[in-house]
Amino acid sequence: MSDYKPKSPRIEQYLANAERLLNSSQRLHAETLIQRSPVPIPEDPAEQFALTVENLFHADEIVELKAARPKFGASKTVPSGPDLRRRAEDWIQIAQSGSLEAILGEHQGAFMRINPVKGTGPGSGAQGVTKDSDIARFDHLLIEHDAFPLAVQVSLLAALALPICVIVASGGNSIHGWVKLSASNAEEYTHKAQEIHKTLRLYFGFDPSTGNPSRLSRVPGIWRREAGQPAQRQRLLYLNPTPDFNPIAEH
Repeated sequence: MSDYKPKSPRIEQYLANAERLLNSSQRLHAETLIQRSPVPIPEDPAEQFALTVENLFHADEIVELKAARPKFGASKTVPSGPDLRRRAEDWIQIAQSGSLEAILGEHQGAFMRINPVKGTGPGSGAQGVTKDSDIARFDHLLIEHDAFPLAVQVSLLAALALPICVIVASGGNSIHGWVKLSASNAEEYTHKAQEIHKTLRLYFGFDPSTGNPSRLSRVPGIWRREAGQPAQRQRLLYLNPTPDFNPIAEH
């Protein structure tokens, strides 16, 4: 999650670059992307979250969620409240029992760490905030670009030659993609992340701030509610636990 916006007029050049790529590729819309998903995407919202956790985390790994609540004096929701840490298998059971919303407490959406964390206690940062040093496995990189229209974001993610394992509609202005890095340590993760972000930023103006392993992404299956906006479901669009470097649009 970020407030990053590429500076005009460069956004026009970034969009032109994206259009050139998409003109040479099959443009996938959200519903088509769902149909292309190797793991079938269920209609049930709780199952969307459960499937994401089941396919991308080991059963005994600790997965962290945070509620989204309005920032003081603003309508936009941000991560707020305690870090909710449970084993992956426990989150799956919670979702399937219909208890996820209750566990989150008062919320207008929800976030999850893209990588597992160390232990169920608080993070090592000030006031228990989770830091990169709290990450237990360096497997996923978040990429997003909320300055493009949603349809362009979907098509662009599907056209990139990257091993994208998850695509989530945030319920707002962005589509979140998780790239599978499978890094063995923090140093390797940083190197791989920087190489990917360098290219995506140079050609398309992707948000450069999402390159660290403790990033938060929107939880699929949860309603996002923000003042003055209609409620939107944070929605799972694509799930592939074993992606390759072939663009999704070519599968």
